[in-house]
Amino acid sequence: MKYADDLVLLVRGETMLQGVIDRLTEVECYYGTEKSVEKAKVMRISRHLSPLQIMIGQIKPDVV
Repeated sequence: MKYADDLVLLVRGETMLQGVIDRLTEVECYYGTEKSVEKAKVMRISRHLSPLQIMIGQIKPDVV
């Protein structure tokens, strides 16, 4: 059975976002679920233009 759900994560910083993504991945492994990493996007709402170093597993998501 497959489900199509969206998830939005709001955090204050890149390090915190990476931590939440890593924890979510651990929980997915525990319950035997998975996310479509190829469709994942990261949006930064900031005046700082430094590149994001977010990784989901071994994949770097698109930055929009």
